[in-house]
Amino acid sequence: MKLIDKQMFKDLYNYKRYEPIETKIDTAYANAYEDSSVRVIEYRIYAIKELANDKMNKIREAQSSMNIWSDMYTSYGSSEYNNARSKWKEAHDDITDLVALWNKYNDSIKFIAADLPHKFVGWKVTHKF
Repeated sequence: MKLIDKQMFKDLYNYKRYEPIETKIDTAYANAYEDSSVRVIEYRIYAIKELANDKMNKIREAQSSMNIWSDMYTSYGSSEYNNARSKWKEAHDDITDLVALWNKYNDSIKFIAADLPHKFVGWKVTHKF
């Protein structure tokens, strides 16, 4: 409890003004959310998500251009439509690859979580005022 008091005193602006209602101390066990290898994978998934959002914006832009140029029967209009279609196809293929990579990383997290031993790592404290 002295360690908890010390930490609370450090974190709270005026610790003496707070009246504690309840303090619970429980055991803490290893879990996938705090595993360093899972966190690395989570950062990679976040990066994939950002790339996928960028590619989705490119798909929307290309789709918009395709809609504009689809009714043009000039060589310039056809060229612009084909250019937009090419950009759409490239972004679509990239999204497909990113989704496959995302799924592999998700499977890796599931595998790590299933293989993680249920071992004691310390104590967790919940304190209410």
